[in-house]
Amino acid sequence: MLNQNIINEVKHSNRIEYPHKEALVEAVVSDSIAGSATGIKTKTIDSGEYWLISKIKLASTGAFDFLIKDNRSSKSWFSNAEIDRDLFKKNTGAYEIDLPIPIVLKPETKIIIEMTDKSGSPNVCQFLFLGAKLTKNI
Repeated sequence: MLNQNIINEVKHSNRIEYPHKEALVEAVVSDSIAGSATGIKTKTIDSGEYWLISKIKLASTGAFDFLIKDNRSSKSWFSNAEIDRDLFKKNTGAYEIDLPIPIVLKPETKIIIEMTDKSGSPNVCQFLFLGAKLTKNI
């Protein structure tokens, strides 16, 4: 779970009003794409929930580029061009994106992930979004 200081900062930032419930977000988005092809996959945040994404883990059966954006913003999260997953390889061999400032997603936001295979063979790409799920007190 996210550090309580981050939750407190969000409470006072006016982006989220009076959250009363915290839960771990572990949302997996997975897609099988043909060799050298592009695939698009989406994940929609439930009504009444806010997500604070602090880390994204990547896994795949081959090399790929990706672009992540959401339907509420005109910009992609990291770059306006697809980026190579290898840019996020850790010393452990895992592919992870640590976000020093969490990405805040409002209810019913749709996360859009575009993946392009670079291996030339069929590829399964997975994204694991980690962070906190907050429910607004209505």
